[in-house]
Amino acid sequence: MKQILRTAKESTDDDWRQVGESCVGVLFLATPHSGSSLANLLKHFVQGFTSVHVNKLIEDNAELQELNESFRSLCHLKATTVLVYHEKFLTKNVFLVVDAKSSDPGVNGTTPVPIDADHINICKPESRNSLIYTSIRHRIRKLVPFVSPANGPEGLVFEDDDLELSSSTDRRDLMTKMVAAGRDHEYQFANDSQSKFARPFARTGLKTSIATSYKNLLADIEQRFQTSIYHPLICMGADNVTISKAIQAEIIEPLSQKYAAENATSKTVMNALYFLTERCHIRWDKP
Repeated sequence: MKQILRTAKESTDDDWRQVGESCVGVLFLATPHSGSSLANLLKHFVQGFTSVHVNKLIEDNAELQELNESFRSLCHLKATTVLVYHEKFLTKNVFLVVDAKSSDPGVNGTTPVPIDADHINICKPESRNSLIYTSIRHRIRKLVPFVSPANGPEGLVFEDDDLELSSSTDRRDLMTKMVAAGRDHEYQFANDSQSKFARPFARTGLKTSIATSYKNLLADIEQRFQTSIYHPLICMGADNVTISKAIQAEIIEPLSQKYAAENATSKTVMNALYFLTERCHIRWDKP
């Protein structure tokens, strides 16, 4: 990896140079920048077990040091983010393959992070709660704030709520739902409102940062409606005036303020509320 970046830096080929210029960060996982004592052991105590790669990993190898110097220079010029992790446990309970000293590439601002694992298992987090996983995820998110799920790894950290799709739990049309809630007089307004939200939402596409803002708004509305309106008020038989006032206080006003930076207004929140009604994610009548 270091040699690739070095070649890109020194190359006169535009494609090669683009490789180097596109690199914003590098992560080293139990990497022996100054060599590994294990390589010394293999060379001196295991007869016949040697190769060009093992020879390069011998501690204080001149070629390894020179390549590392080149990498440090590149990081200084480009302000490249460098993340470093090393194992704390002996591999096979016998030897430490990469210790803290060898794992340090010597780049300013970089502190090696010790991980409770050996050299074999450091790259195998047991779960998404493992330190190695959460730490790397946090750092990558800071380098790349938004990754389109269409181009990213399989799935996101959390599964999509799919609130833009129709729910299969309540297949009544909008008119039927409004009539059942004693709000048939609101039907035309509700239908116009949900259409005004649906049109721009559809235009953004489902895999863009703008669509993500729409989905976050929908998720907030759905959660607030269920916990502050539906269960404590609608299911308990509250009248429509009480429900409307609660919607204004618990949903419209706080969310229009929360999403004001994204140009959301009270009308935007109201349109989204009726959009969720039309998609059958929220209901206004008792079950």
